[in-house]
Amino acid sequence: MYCDIWFEQRNHVGYRHFAFYNGAMSSSQCGRLREAYLAASQSDVRVVVLMGSSDFWSNGIHLNLIEHAASPADESWRNINAMNDLVRIIITNTR
Repeated sequence: MYCDIWFEQRNHVGYRHFAFYNGAMSSSQCGRLREAYLAASQSDVRVVVLMGSSDFWSNGIHLNLIEHAASPADESWRNINAMNDLVRIIITNTR
């Protein structure tokens, strides 16, 4: 079974992998990665390393999904907010 977000831990270092096609993150992928990051940061690790995939780390919002959405403006707003929520939880982590 394919999984686009997974976690590995070595000693006290957590490696959060996320393999999103071409590095683009949809609203739902941002939300899932946010939850996965929170779970990793609350485990017994000292640091969480965000790995991305072998080809791309991230190129930001998922323009193809936005372009093909019923309302591109609404999907753009959802995607921007989901990305902001993900980044906020990372940069405000005090652990």
